[in-house]
Amino acid sequence: MAKIEVDENEYAELTRVANVAKLIGGNPQAREMLQNAVAIVAPDQAGPEIRIRKEVTEKVSGIEKKLDDWMAAQATEREERQAEDARRALENRWSESRSKARQAGYTEEGLAELETFMEKNGVADHELAIPAFERLHPPPEPVVSGGSRWNFFSDATPTGDTVLKSYMDSGNDEAFLASVLPEALKDVRGR
Repeated sequence: MAKIEVDENEYAELTRVANVAKLIGGNPQAREMLQNAVAIVAPDQAGPEIRIRKEVTEKVSGIEKKLDDWMAAQATEREERQAEDARRALENRWSESRSKARQAGYTEEGLAELETFMEKNGVADHELAIPAFERLHPPPEPVVSGGSRWNFFSDATPTGDTVLKSYMDSGNDEAFLASVLPEALKDVRGR
């Protein structure tokens, strides 16, 4: 190799730069920063390490994005499945509860009124709503036959004394029960 004469100051400067470059090359973080600086200032002088690092970073970022998208899709699917299961369970409980109301003797019209009541009061179970609904809307009283006698001019609501006196006079058990039962049922029902 040919020898070149270099000024002593220039040689000291080059030696100092070479020592600093050697220190930078020994530190991974500093080496990456130096390579990035070279790629910015003199891209044709940048080594393959910067290009490889860039390609690897892009690949890893792509994989991370795909993984994040997949995990989000799985979470959404799981939430939808749980919501559907909860909806199905609620519908099943509603159907079972509704069938119990039908077994209790409710017609379609009665069920519609009961369910309107349930909706207004925030009750989701027919069995729980029936007692409250019936307290507010009592079923009609059964018609009790007064026997075979048609006495239009007699007292329509006999009092206890007249009922007992009529029983003692006639001895007719059916007439006595027909006049006493409606009043007893009213007393039992609390009206």
